[in-house]
Amino acid sequence: MQQEQCPFCKTIIPPGATVCSGCQAERHVGPGEDDLKMFGMVGGGAGGALAWALSFGLIYGVVALAIGAGIGGIICSSVNGEKVTWKRMQRTSN
Repeated sequence: MQQEQCPFCKTIIPPGATVCSGCQAERHVGPGEDDLKMFGMVGGGAGGALAWALSFGLIYGVVALAIGAGIGGIICSSVNGEKVTWKRMQRTSN
């Protein structure tokens, strides 16, 4: 693993570190929330559209939507499994 630079404060982060020493941004590996939402919505929409096109009833349509969203989430996790993102939490002072 090589050194990284914090995208927020430009501090050099040593290999293996999960928190920036300069601004306390946290390193996350894997798909982000936005990625999961997008793949879930696309998969759910595809499942719902397929159920509607095949003239299934409402119950089967909801089931197809849920299955499609689950498959979308699984695909997202496999595609973005090693994606690295840095998140800096807004902290409030007491």
